[in-house]
Amino acid sequence: MRYTLSKPLILIFLFLGLYINSHAHQLKFSTTLIEYNKESNQIEFMFNLFMDDFLFSANKILPKEVDFLSPSKTEKRKVTKYFDTYFKIAVNGIFLDLKFEDIEVHTNYNAFRFKFSCDQIYIQEGDELFIENNLLFNEFGYKQTNMNVIRMLPFFEEKHYQATYQNSAQKLIIN
Repeated sequence: MRYTLSKPLILIFLFLGLYINSHAHQLKFSTTLIEYNKESNQIEFMFNLFMDDFLFSANKILPKEVDFLSPSKTEKRKVTKYFDTYFKIAVNGIFLDLKFEDIEVHTNYNAFRFKFSCDQIYIQEGDELFIENNLLFNEFGYKQTNMNVIRMLPFFEEKHYQATYQNSAQKLIIN
């Protein structure tokens, strides 16, 4: 038995497809703020990602139902595991472990802000900082761009690096 679609039905499906596509965001972008506090010897991290992109990317690590407003210890560990997998930072070749701090949910912007820190980090002039930001590249490839903003007072006020699918790592000598 063969089915044929009428012209009005074809037009409805066509417009429905265009409508759905027009409401999915096409921008594949994240920002990461890395800020060193010399007085407390702490590095703070803020990762800003679109909610739908993050959930799509983290679906293998996170459970289906996650309470992002007040995550459990298990959920915090799994979120940390996700970032440990796709974001690396090292000082003088020693990789740092991220410590979960908080999640902010910004529904008006379809965005999450994940906050982490690393304690007891002593940075001096001449030290080498290595950053590799592979967030969302597995899912979106060349479409994805990650902007890293690094603040390291008193060494420098602010530097910006763009992580792309082909070049996700940056080395920086602190001076």
